Amino acid sequence: MEASIRNQRNNQELDVLEPGNGLTSKQVIAEYVLTHFKVELDGKAQKLNFLGFERDDPAVICYIEIENVKKFKTINVRNEVIMDLYDDQSNIVHITYKGPVKSFRLVRNKPEDMLTFE
Repeated sequence: MEASIRNQRNNQELDVLEPGNGLTSKQVIAEYVLTHFKVELDGKAQKLNFLGFERDDPAVICYIEIENVKKFKTINVRNEVIMDLYDDQSNIVHITYKGPVKSFRLVRNKPEDMLTFE
Protein backbone atom coordinates (compact mmCIF):
# COMPACT_ATOMS: atom_id res chain seq x y z
CA MET A 1 0.00 0.00 0.00
CA GLU A 2 2.85 2.34 0.78
CA ALA A 3 4.12 2.23 -2.82
CA SER A 4 0.65 3.12 -4.14
CA ILE A 5 0.30 5.96 -1.64
CA ARG A 6 3.75 7.26 -2.60
CA ASN A 7 2.70 7.28 -6.26
CA GLN A 8 -0.61 9.03 -5.52
CA ARG A 9 1.10 11.71 -3.44
CA ASN A 10 4.08 11.93 -5.83
CA ASN A 11 6.46 11.46 -2.90
CA GLN A 12 8.72 8.41 -3.23
CA GLU A 13 10.31 9.06 0.19
CA LEU A 14 7.05 8.98 2.16
CA ASP A 15 6.97 6.67 5.17
CA VAL A 16 3.29 5.85 5.70
CA LEU A 17 3.83 4.93 9.35
CA GLU A 18 5.62 8.23 10.04
CA PRO A 19 4.49 10.61 7.28
CA GLY A 20 5.68 13.85 8.94
CA ASN A 21 4.55 17.35 7.92
CA GLY A 22 1.81 17.25 10.56
CA LEU A 23 0.13 14.24 8.92
CA THR A 24 -0.85 11.00 10.61
CA SER A 25 -0.79 7.49 9.17
CA LYS A 26 -4.57 7.40 9.45
CA GLN A 27 -4.92 10.59 7.38
CA VAL A 28 -2.58 9.41 4.64
CA ILE A 29 -4.13 5.94 4.40
CA ALA A 30 -7.71 7.29 4.58
CA GLU A 31 -7.06 9.74 1.74
CA TYR A 32 -5.69 6.96 -0.43
CA VAL A 33 -8.34 4.35 0.41
CA LEU A 34 -11.29 6.72 0.01
CA THR A 35 -10.01 7.62 -3.46
CA HIS A 36 -9.93 3.95 -4.52
CA PHE A 37 -12.91 2.50 -2.63
CA LYS A 38 -16.50 3.39 -3.56
CA VAL A 39 -19.89 2.15 -2.37
CA GLU A 40 -23.34 2.62 -3.85
CA LEU A 41 -26.60 1.67 -2.15
CA ASP A 42 -29.45 1.14 -4.59
CA GLY A 43 -27.37 2.94 -7.23
CA LYS A 44 -26.61 6.02 -5.09
CA ALA A 45 -23.01 6.90 -4.15
CA GLN A 46 -22.43 6.89 -0.39
CA LYS A 47 -20.27 9.04 1.89
CA LEU A 48 -17.75 6.76 3.58
CA ASN A 49 -16.39 7.21 7.07
CA PHE A 50 -12.85 5.84 7.47
CA LEU A 51 -12.69 4.52 11.04
CA GLY A 52 -9.12 3.33 11.06
CA PHE A 53 -6.75 0.55 10.07
CA GLU A 54 -4.56 -2.13 11.49
CA ARG A 55 -1.52 -3.88 10.13
CA ASP A 56 -1.65 -7.64 9.82
CA ASP A 57 1.59 -8.18 7.88
CA PRO A 58 1.64 -8.31 5.00
CA ALA A 59 -1.97 -7.04 4.88
CA VAL A 60 -3.54 -3.79 6.03
CA ILE A 61 -7.10 -4.07 7.30
CA CYS A 62 -9.19 -0.91 6.88
CA TYR A 63 -12.46 -0.25 8.69
CA ILE A 64 -15.01 1.85 6.86
CA GLU A 65 -18.65 2.54 7.67
CA ILE A 66 -21.61 4.31 6.14
CA GLU A 67 -23.62 6.13 8.79
CA ASN A 68 -27.40 6.40 9.02
CA VAL A 69 -28.13 3.66 6.51
CA LYS A 70 -31.79 3.05 5.87
CA LYS A 71 -33.11 -0.03 4.14
CA PHE A 72 -31.54 -0.89 0.81
CA LYS A 73 -31.77 -3.76 -1.64
CA THR A 74 -28.42 -3.62 -3.43
CA ILE A 75 -24.90 -2.68 -2.46
CA ASN A 76 -22.25 -2.18 -5.11
CA VAL A 77 -18.62 -2.02 -3.99
CA ARG A 78 -15.65 -0.96 -6.11
CA ASN A 79 -12.26 -1.53 -4.51
CA GLU A 80 -9.15 -0.69 -6.56
CA VAL A 81 -6.78 -0.33 -3.58
CA ILE A 82 -3.23 -1.28 -4.64
CA MET A 83 -4.47 -2.70 -7.96
CA ASP A 84 -2.55 -0.02 -9.88
CA LEU A 85 0.77 -1.69 -9.00
CA TYR A 86 0.08 -5.39 -8.62
CA ASP A 87 -1.69 -7.56 -11.19
CA ASP A 88 -2.29 -10.27 -8.59
CA GLN A 89 -3.69 -7.98 -5.87
CA SER A 90 -6.94 -9.16 -4.34
CA ASN A 91 -9.09 -7.29 -1.84
CA ILE A 92 -11.55 -8.99 0.49
CA VAL A 93 -14.67 -6.99 1.36
CA HIS A 94 -16.93 -7.93 4.28
CA ILE A 95 -20.47 -6.50 4.41
CA THR A 96 -22.38 -6.50 7.69
CA TYR A 97 -26.10 -5.97 7.03
CA LYS A 98 -29.20 -8.02 7.88
CA GLY A 99 -27.71 -11.10 9.42
CA PRO A 100 -24.45 -12.92 8.82
CA VAL A 101 -21.48 -11.16 7.28
CA LYS A 102 -21.30 -11.51 3.51
CA SER A 103 -17.95 -11.33 1.75
CA PHE A 104 -16.47 -11.18 -1.69
CA ARG A 105 -13.02 -11.02 -3.24
CA LEU A 106 -12.20 -8.32 -5.78
CA VAL A 107 -9.31 -8.55 -8.24
CA ARG A 108 -7.83 -6.33 -10.93
CA ASN A 109 -9.98 -7.67 -13.78
CA LYS A 110 -13.07 -7.59 -11.54
CA PRO A 111 -12.65 -4.72 -9.02
CA GLU A 112 -16.40 -4.34 -8.45
CA ASP A 113 -19.21 -6.58 -7.22
CA MET A 114 -22.79 -6.31 -6.02
CA LEU A 115 -24.88 -8.00 -3.35
CA THR A 116 -28.67 -8.06 -3.27
CA PHE A 117 -30.66 -8.27 -0.04
CA GLU A 118 -34.33 -9.20 0.14
